[in-house]
Amino acid sequence: MSIITEIKESFRENGTVIRLIYINVAIFLVVRLVSVVWPDFIYVTLAMPTTWLGALTHPWTLFTYMFTHFDLIHILFNMLCLYWFGRIFEQVAGNHLVLRVYILGGLAGALMCLIGLQFHSVGSYMIGASAAIMALLGAVAALAPNYVVNVIFVGNIRLKYYALIFFLIDIVGVTGYDNIGGHLSHIGGVVSGVLLAMYWNRKGLPKPSEPILKFNFNANKKSKMHVERGSRPMSDQEYNARRAERSREVDRILEKIKSTGYDSLTNAEKQTLFDASKR
Repeated sequence: MSIITEIKESFRENGTVIRLIYINVAIFLVVRLVSVVWPDFIYVTLAMPTTWLGALTHPWTLFTYMFTHFDLIHILFNMLCLYWFGRIFEQVAGNHLVLRVYILGGLAGALMCLIGLQFHSVGSYMIGASAAIMALLGAVAALAPNYVVNVIFVGNIRLKYYALIFFLIDIVGVTGYDNIGGHLSHIGGVVSGVLLAMYWNRKGLPKPSEPILKFNFNANKKSKMHVERGSRPMSDQEYNARRAERSREVDRILEKIKSTGYDSLTNAEKQTLFDASKR
């Protein structure tokens, strides 16, 4: 089996996170090769201008910039973060939401950069998947804030604190003079992810066929109130029994993920896991 065939099968069989990594790496290789004979290729075609005029005359770059890298260290760090945070997001929210949050975070990061740089005498270009990746981190940190990750040289840390550290680094970075646009885009990405997750915490996670935001245009209609009579509070024994049953169900779902993967879960099992992450 050739390397190209293996890559094709891996692309087809894996989830959205791995596919995004393949796409980013492929674009990186193309950029490096073409730049040998056309040094300005990345700026003319893919990088997003950080001025309103530039962005309006090159609107496609609002999308292409979030898949584009030039430096090896840049793409290596971003793809590692995409893999780490993206896989956690897949476990918590589902594979079907990865691309949509990635794109939304990238667009939010672009908008934040364009707005913020109007107050600085900085005008250049922006590339990189950082804002899109920060949206995935912000969303999963808000969906499952107590999810524990193991950080090298630090140990176990809850995801909400991990995301907060990244956010504070970017807040401080905006006040400096180095990569202001990048820090602004990170802030836009993480804020969009957090806001989206807060919405899902109230409305529930969307199914694959549903939009990421639902608008109820019949909200002003009076709803009929249903009152249950004769109900009584649960006893301590009943409460503990129900809590133990929920815990056993969550353990069963986690074991299923280990053996057959997240995509093998039913919608009901995914919702159970999502509800448990908020407790």
